[in-house]
Amino acid sequence: DDSAILQKEEQLCSKVGPDYGDYCDLDGDIRVLANSATIYVIKSNQIHSKSWITKPYVRSYAPNVRNWTIKLIGHNDNDKDFIPRCTQKDDDPAIVYSMSGFIVYYYHGFSDFLFPLYTVSFGFHRNVHFLASDFVWWLQEKFHKIIESLTRHQVLDIVIEKGQVHCYPKLVAGLKHPNLVIDTSSPEYAAGASMLNFKAIIRDAYSLPRKKAMQSSHGQTPPAPRLLILSRKTSRVLTNQVEVSEAAKELGFEVVKIDPDTMTVSGFAQLVNSCDLMMGIHGAALTNMVFLPEDAILIQILPFGEIDNFGRMYFGDPTVGMGLRYLEYKITTEESSLSQHYSTNDPVLRDPMSIHQKGW
Repeated sequence: DDSAILQKEEQLCSKVGPDYGDYCDLDGDIRVLANSATIYVIKSNQIHSKSWITKPYVRSYAPNVRNWTIKLIGHNDNDKDFIPRCTQKDDDPAIVYSMSGFIVYYYHGFSDFLFPLYTVSFGFHRNVHFLASDFVWWLQEKFHKIIESLTRHQVLDIVIEKGQVHCYPKLVAGLKHPNLVIDTSSPEYAAGASMLNFKAIIRDAYSLPRKKAMQSSHGQTPPAPRLLILSRKTSRVLTNQVEVSEAAKELGFEVVKIDPDTMTVSGFAQLVNSCDLMMGIHGAALTNMVFLPEDAILIQILPFGEIDNFGRMYFGDPTVGMGLRYLEYKITTEESSLSQHYSTNDPVLRDPMSIHQKGW
């Protein structure tokens, strides 16, 4: 039925959400003309050629993401000279994704890249090729342990493959499931993808020993629970960190303080996994909650100003899927150092949303 075929063609690419990027699920004779950023979908039926322009990134508004063209072509005699010939055929499927956008920022490295890449590749059981557009070598090196846990093939910097035509039986262009939360109505979730499984992969990748946080034991004196306090040097600094640390020690906690900027991902993963609680002011360092053992506690300190919803979306909501407990503390006007620099009638203190509306 031609109408059914046409309807299926229209569904090759779709938007997963209003602010999310395109997601293209392609089956059949798929040919990637590498250095031209073009994907050919060859069909045996007599169809009219059609093209889509897509950005293989999880957020539609992300900057500096290379456009890819997807061309749907009927495989008939007239088209044979137009269709590129395969220089390399692979039996495993492929995923095309961009390493540009916001991925250079630590939180987005996980929320826009690693977790979405995990969810989309999950059903392929590592038998999948990763074709990286806008390839960034230092990001690849930074996260290589996690990436190598998701594929048994070497990641391909696809755009520099001049003159090469890579052919696959199936290809996905784009990713989905940002913000460290998986849509429970999605086929990926139905297939078994979950944040708990992603955390298990991370534990294996970095050889993290603890799956569960400290459990209370009867009849024995347990060791002191470890509280990790994340330090910041410039903005959003915890000015009374010494007092907070001393109070925590008096309550029976072993306090660990660290500047996240001084450690590698692997070293930080080991440290965070050894702790039972992690506390910090809203910021990218809280992303390291992915290394916390299950049943651990994340404490987010929300700064003064109207960013509570962002804080909960980025770090509060994901704790449910991670098997963590979540607490938050909201800084009041009097507790903020801003109160020392602005009068009580200044919009900065009286109406912070008016300041947000002028830009961050």
